[in-house]
Order: sequence, then C-alpha cells, then structure tokens
Amino acid sequence: MLTQRLVRVVAATLSVTWLLASAHAHAQPQPGAAASASDASKEKAKQHFVAGLELFNRGIWEAALAEFLASRQLYATRSNTQNAAVALAKLGRFDEALDMFEALLREFPDLPDRAQVELEVKKLRGLVGSVEIRMATPGATVLIDGRNRGTTPLDGVVRVPSGSHVVRVILAGMSPYEVRVEVAGGEQKVVKPVLTTLTRAGRLRVTEQKGAQADVLIGGVPVGKTPWEGALEPGSHAVTLKGPGNLGTQPVRAPVQLDKTTVLNLKLESLDCELRVDPQPLSATVAIDGVDVGRGTWEGPLRCTSHRIEVASEGFLATSRKVTLEPGRVSTESVELERDPASELWRAANPPRVFLEASFGALAALAFGGDVWDDCSGSCEKALPLGVSATAYGGYQLSSGIGIGVAAGYLALRTHVNQRAIQALQVPNSAALAGVESDRLTLSGITLGIAASLQRGDDWPWTVRLSGGVLLGSMQDKRSATVNFAAGSGGFGPRSERISARYAYVAPEFRIGPRMGKFELSLGLRPMLLVALSQPEFDDGQRLTDTPSLGYFRFQRESLAGSTLALVEAGLGARYSFY
Repeated sequence: MLTQRLVRVVAATLSVTWLLASAHAHAQPQPGAAASASDASKEKAKQHFVAGLELFNRGIWEAALAEFLASRQLYATRSNTQNAAVALAKLGRFDEALDMFEALLREFPDLPDRAQVELEVKKLRGLVGSVEIRMATPGATVLIDGRNRGTTPLDGVVRVPSGSHVVRVILAGMSPYEVRVEVAGGEQKVVKPVLTTLTRAGRLRVTEQKGAQADVLIGGVPVGKTPWEGALEPGSHAVTLKGPGNLGTQPVRAPVQLDKTTVLNLKLESLDCELRVDPQPLSATVAIDGVDVGRGTWEGPLRCTSHRIEVASEGFLATSRKVTLEPGRVSTESVELERDPASELWRAANPPRVFLEASFGALAALAFGGDVWDDCSGSCEKALPLGVSATAYGGYQLSSGIGIGVAAGYLALRTHVNQRAIQALQVPNSAALAGVESDRLTLSGITLGIAASLQRGDDWPWTVRLSGGVLLGSMQDKRSATVNFAAGSGGFGPRSERISARYAYVAPEFRIGPRMGKFELSLGLRPMLLVALSQPEFDDGQRLTDTPSLGYFRFQRESLAGSTLALVEAGLGARYSFY
C-alpha cells in the first residue's frame, strides 16, 4: 500500500515543485475568452477561490479542491481550473486531474506556461489507463469503483487511474454484471458485459410520504420516479430519493426477499451537506450510518450532522470513523485500509520467504568520548568521526511481514585530535612533564548479531528492524608527541599502536525503496548505540623518546574511545527473496 501512502508516487512522477509554484502564482482569477457570468457570480467565485487558496497553502487538498470546483462552476478561470487540477493530482485522482488539465489547455489556449502544462498532461497519461465497455444492449448503467460513468452505449472509453478497479453494469430486470480489472498506466482494457434475465427476484415499491415526485436511486443508479416498483435481486439494497434543489433522502436499507414485495415510504427533506468517501482499495465497500451504499467512491447529500463511515474489503482490516458535516461544502474523507496479515489473500500475495540483503553506508559518530577526545580544548583541534560500513543480513520472513535473521558486517570510523596539551611522566622519577600530542584514531572491526524486522507495503515496501550483537575490533592510534624536559624538547613518533576493542551494540533501522519482483532496492537510516565490553586504552609503560640524550618519558594511562558510542549510518541497500 505504500504507493498509495505516498499519494501513489505522484511526488516522484509529477513536477510538483512547478505545480505548487503555479498554484501560488495564480492568486488572481484569469477568465477565459468565452467566460460569461454576472457580477454576483464572479464575486462569489472569487470568494470560493480565495478560500481554496488558503486551504491549498495549508495542504488541505480535499477542502481546497471543493472550493476551486465551486469557483469554477460559478465562473471558470485559468486559476481555479489549474489549481483544481493540481489538487486532484495531489489526491491521487489522476484521471480527473488529466481531464482538468486538458480542459485548461482547451479553454485557455493562451496559457503563458502552456509547454509545462502539456508536459504534465503527458506525465499524467502515464498514470492513467482506460476501460472500454463493449455492449450491444442500450440503457444499461455503467459504474466503475462506484462512480456512475453513464449508460450504454458509452461514447468512447472511460479513463481510470492505474490499478485495480471494479466494473459493474446494471439494467432493470437483469442480473447485475460485475468484474474486476487491472489497468496499467497507458493501457486500455476491454470489458464485454453479458447480462442475464433476472429469474430469482423480489420486488421493491418506493413511495414519497406526501405523494411528491422524486427520482428513485438504487445503489446510486436512477431507476425511475416515485411511486416506483420493480424487480430486484434478493438482498440488501441502498435506496435514496432525489427531489428538486437540495431535497432528498439519506441512504435507506431495503431488504428485498425472494418472491416478496418490500415497501419503502420515504419523506423528502432538505439536505444541505454533502459527503464524498474515497476508499483505498477502490474495490472496498462503503457504509453510511449502517447502510451499505456500494463499492468504491461514494458521493451524495446528507443531513448536516455527525455520520458514521464504515469501509471494508476482503484481505484488509475494516475501519470506521465519525465525521461531522458543514453546510455549503463537500466534505471528502479518504479512507485507506491496512492489510490484514492473517488474510489468505495477503499470504498468497506475500508468501513466506528466505531473504538475503546487503547494505552499504556512510557512518558518523554523534558521541565518541574517551580521554583523548574529551581532553581536547583550547587550541586543540578535533575532527568529527566519519567512516563507512557494510552489513549483510540473512533470514526468514513470514507472510505477516515479521522476519528474523542474522547480521554480519564491517565498520571503520576515523578521527584525529591535534595539538592536545598533555602531562607525560618522566622516567625513572615520574616527574610531570608538559607537552602536546596528536592522534590519528581508527576504530574498526566486524559486527555479528541477530535481527528482527517487520515489512509492509507492495510496490514501495518499508521495513523497520532492530538488530543487536557485538563489535569485535581494535582501535589504532597513530600518535606523535613533543615533551618539554629541563634541557629542551624531546620528540616521539609518529608511531602506531593497535589496542583491542570489544563493544556490544543495539541498532534500530528504517528502510524504504521500490520492489521489482523478488528484488528490492532501499534507502536506510540506522542509529547505533555501542557499549564497551573492553574499552581501548593507551597504557605504554616503555621508555619513550627520539632524543634519549634529554631523557625518557612515558604517557599516562588514558582511554582512546568512550565507554558508550552513538553512531548513525545512512546508505543504500539491496535485497533478494527466495520463495
């Protein structure tokens, strides 16, 4: 689901920077040549546009879109059209965004940034496919993901975003036809519905309490006017009435039984609020206040009060939420379902697997410590510890995404401390001698450990992992020093010493990247906390000097790194799964 979490990769596909800049630039309406409206309509359109721009700048895309569409309906301008197109793209409604951008080019041919708009249209076409309905029977209603796309014969193809879609064809007296199609960007799928006569049916009679005439909609499809009666498949059906203006009814459940007649006597009322529900996946069922209103996107008028939205789909965890509607605007609720790890559908799509993974990264120490590092002050200079790391993982991952395995790697971290003031001890009387010292410190070694992980997502999976183990390595100190004796200065080095270093480590990690079949690439961030099991210390009791005529000295005992190190790694990874 990660492509949907990232607005289905729109940020990686569209020139979002230009789109946003264009939206900000179009703060004043630019009417088209054919635009015609009263001064009152223009002023109202401007108010909706200004409200939409404020919401747009805050990233509230659904509400901004509603304002731009309301502005465009009153008085179409270049600004409200282009901003509506951008908001649709940000919401992942790529087919509608493409339609709006094409309307922008058609209605405003003198666009100053026409070339850039044409480029965006070309990119959007790569995210949009189409469905062609080939059906000889006229008058059947076609719904794709719950949206009414017209009646047969349809004029041309129907655009849809790339992905999985549910096509439903309904005709009175016939059994509904339903099929799921997978449509890739730029691809056209052909659907050939075959309707059969309804042989097992019940009947539904719908009337309006005061005898008013109103359109009867069943499952969002108009079937006639009140009073209406017709045959339907046994089961639960969502019924609404649509009268003139804002008169209508909320969805009502009609339980139709075989060979029986169900009667609904509904009352028209003023419905001043409107709700749109965009579920992901698009094949999910939507219920409003306990009434199942169908699969996919649902939009309709409701009372201006609180409502309960329920969304469910096979293989996903059902969810519900409460929304409070405001008069005069379309409230949009985008509901994305989480996969159910226990579902057989998830298990089939994500079978258990053995995996091998390798990552390579740059390393930096946020906390290094040790006497050499900590005693650097005044004119002393020290460099941020930097290095490289490489880690290999191997393990087993369950269908739920939970994995366990082993980790092995190598890291090297280097820093330097220059002109540090020191106190050396004169040999043999242990008198204190002043001096300065420079160190080139390199911590290196192999890491061995175990790791537990959780992976989620389809095309762009993300992984969180926690690993722990030991670092078996050494600290190399390339040291030079100058010490002041009574008779002059004595030098030492540079000489290298290598001291054993043993650390236990724990490392949380986050990775994200594209999946291509069994192969994955990823970017990762991994903090590491190292706790010393044997802290590296410089303890050289030898007689030291390169000018023995002045005398000998030895360094005091001091640690080369802290008892606790905090590191952070950022890098690239590659993974291959066997299943």
